[in-house]
Amino acid sequence: MKSLSVQINKSYIADRLGFSDFDSCLSYPKFIEVETIRACNAKCTFCSVYNGSFEASPKKMTDGLLEQIIAELQMPAATTSTVCACRDGEPLLDRRVAGFIRDLKDSGIPTVTLVTNAELLNEKKSTELLSSGLDELMISIDGYSEAVYGKLRTGLNFETVIDNTMSFLKLRNNMNSDLSVRIRMVVVDENREEVESYLEFWNSKVSDRDRVQALPAHSWGNELFIESKESIEKMKPKPCIAPFNMFTIHYDGEVSMCGHDYKHNHVMGNLNNNTITEIWKGERFAEIREKHLTPGRRDEIEPCRGCQIWDRTEVEL
Repeated sequence: MKSLSVQINKSYIADRLGFSDFDSCLSYPKFIEVETIRACNAKCTFCSVYNGSFEASPKKMTDGLLEQIIAELQMPAATTSTVCACRDGEPLLDRRVAGFIRDLKDSGIPTVTLVTNAELLNEKKSTELLSSGLDELMISIDGYSEAVYGKLRTGLNFETVIDNTMSFLKLRNNMNSDLSVRIRMVVVDENREEVESYLEFWNSKVSDRDRVQALPAHSWGNELFIESKESIEKMKPKPCIAPFNMFTIHYDGEVSMCGHDYKHNHVMGNLNNNTITEIWKGERFAEIREKHLTPGRRDEIEPCRGCQIWDRTEVEL
């Protein structure tokens, strides 16, 4: 019975990730996040960067490690389809980010994405990103009104963020770029009443290739808040797709179990010591995957207990 349940979960994972067979999930990570810098120009109430034990001073990935990642992604066995050129914090604080994106595209990565809060997205930065080959820019704007936005995005200027976003959309269109934009809101108690106005406003500003989202906040692996009993029961029998798809490289070379394990409680390896392939196929990832595939064992991993980060439902009009 246990064996049948494991096989069902393997089929579920393969189907979720778009593979014809489960073993294809294990050959190489298809989605990679690279944290070139851990620093931010904001202190948001629902974010991880300045919570916990991390210091607020900027932490940058070395040039050597960035070059190593590019070299590994050019190897014949590398089959990564998407790279997000950031993880925690604001990537536009790193002057190298546009060059890194260009290197990723030159390496043959089909899709490269980036996430920004847009306050630093001036004309110069916008032009650099649009010229780099970036495929998708995700812009986080968590309020429709300045008053609500200011409560959540401490340290950022609402008018600057809106103006920069509008200017980026206009510049993208003028340059006839194929880049798509995703404008996102994290829904919490403070902005819940603004969701409808937010979606209506931004949907009127973007093009057909773009997307506007309102997503419920997540718990950062039970670190920002503890998942509810209902959530734990709901997710207990379901394996998460992250251990079979996601590979997160932090600024110091550490590879965590999941991008939302921001305190590095579950480190799978370090790129200063091993390759992407060695870590992906290593014992630590294998152990995490076994627990997710085996009914009832997901809860043994504290950050995974009740986590719905990849199973959240968008809030719609």
